[in-house]
Amino acid sequence: QKGLLTALPLLGGAVLRLPFGWLSDAIGAKRTGVIVLGLTAAPVLMGWLWANSFASLLVVAFLLGIGGASFVVALPMASRWYPPHFQGFAMGLAGLGLTGTLITTFFAPKLAEHVGWRNVFGYSLIPLVVVAVLFIAFTKDAPSAPHKQTLAEFFDVLRERDMVLFSLFYGVTFGGFVGFASYLSILLGDQYGLTKVRAGELAALGVMAGSLMRPLGGLLADRIGGIRMLNILFGVVALLTLGVAQLPALPY
Repeated sequence: QKGLLTALPLLGGAVLRLPFGWLSDAIGAKRTGVIVLGLTAAPVLMGWLWANSFASLLVVAFLLGIGGASFVVALPMASRWYPPHFQGFAMGLAGLGLTGTLITTFFAPKLAEHVGWRNVFGYSLIPLVVVAVLFIAFTKDAPSAPHKQTLAEFFDVLRERDMVLFSLFYGVTFGGFVGFASYLSILLGDQYGLTKVRAGELAALGVMAGSLMRPLGGLLADRIGGIRMLNILFGVVALLTLGVAQLPALPY
């Protein structure tokens, strides 16, 4: 049940990126961003005021993926302002937005100890409203926005072999990172017997490392090429995953 609840926001974010991605090209990234921010408030409100059973939590968990789907707005909006040789670095900087996961992982368990998990949803509306106001006030679409696509043109991209392959690579790299990061606090609690607060603190370290490395990864991809960078990453990730699978002792 914990694994399912953890996975559903990731699944929701993955599925919803398709319609939001098309919408971003069709009506502009900023308009789509405003829609996404507005819709993100729905599952947060549901988690605060409505969810009181495992079934209702499953609904909230899937809809929380709306927030994850916002990457299809942030990444192109940022990268379109920069020339090709800065694309990786620009997208890496935009990817620093993942530090929101770091903040949540670190502070949510502490906050829940004092106000309860349900009220954590309520308090999370505050940064959501602040970000929405800042987004509306300061962002604008790049002048080199793509032409508006029909749905047929949008789905034609899925027939391209490179698109399918890169989606698989992305699923292993970024998808793997988000999956591990989301489940890490549960792993630390169940396998090592840590309290929720302590598990959240240690999990936040892993999220922080992944978030802060994204600009560096983008910069290296600009320098040595994306394929070569992926080959290096896959090797390193495989070795580290094998190490984690041994459940090494925690020095605490």
